[in-house]
Amino acid sequence: MQNRERVVSKDGLLHAVWGGWIVSESTLTSHVNAIRKAIGDSGEEQRLIRTFARRGFRFVGDVKQAQSSDDLDPLEAAPATPKQTSALALALPDRMQAGTALAHLFAGRFDTASSWAEKAFRDLPSFLMVVSIIAASHAIGARTDEARRALHHVRQLDPTLRVSNLNDWLPIHRPEDFATFMDGLRRAGLPE
Repeated sequence: MQNRERVVSKDGLLHAVWGGWIVSESTLTSHVNAIRKAIGDSGEEQRLIRTFARRGFRFVGDVKQAQSSDDLDPLEAAPATPKQTSALALALPDRMQAGTALAHLFAGRFDTASSWAEKAFRDLPSFLMVVSIIAASHAIGARTDEARRALHHVRQLDPTLRVSNLNDWLPIHRPEDFATFMDGLRRAGLPE
C-alpha cells in the first residue's frame, strides 16, 4: 500500500516478494492474476490492480487509512469487500505465501508447496495452517522425517487437532483438495 501512488516495476515486485530467489516474470504474472481473481478484479477491468505495459503494476483501488487502531471497528469491516481484501492481502504477504503454498499442495506440487510454506513459516512460526501445509506436503512427498518434525510443531500449536476435526478448523470446499490435505496430515501422523 505504501507504493499505491506509483507504478512498481516487475523487478521491484520480484525482489520485494521473492527476495533473492530466481523467479520468472511468468510466475509474477500468474500470482498477480491469482490475486486479481481472489479480489474480484480481472485483467480486462483492472479496477484494483492496473498493469502498465513494460513498466509494472499499480494498486489503483480506494484506500481508507485508519489514524489509529481505535478507528477500526471489526464489526463494520466484516464481511470484507474486494477492496478491503486486497488491502489486507497486501498488508499480510506471509499469509499470501501460505495461500500460495496451499494452492500448490492442492495442485500436487508438494516440493513447491513446502517451499512456500517454509518461507511463510520464517515470519509466522505459530500460524497453524503454514505448519500443517509443511507437514502434509513433506509427508506426501515421502520426506517422513521433515513431515514428523512439522507435525510435532502442529501438535504443540493445537493439541486438539485431529483428522476427524480438520473440516471444522479449515473448511476446504473441494472434496479432492480436502482429501489431499487430510491424506498428507494422516501420513505425517496426525491422530484420527
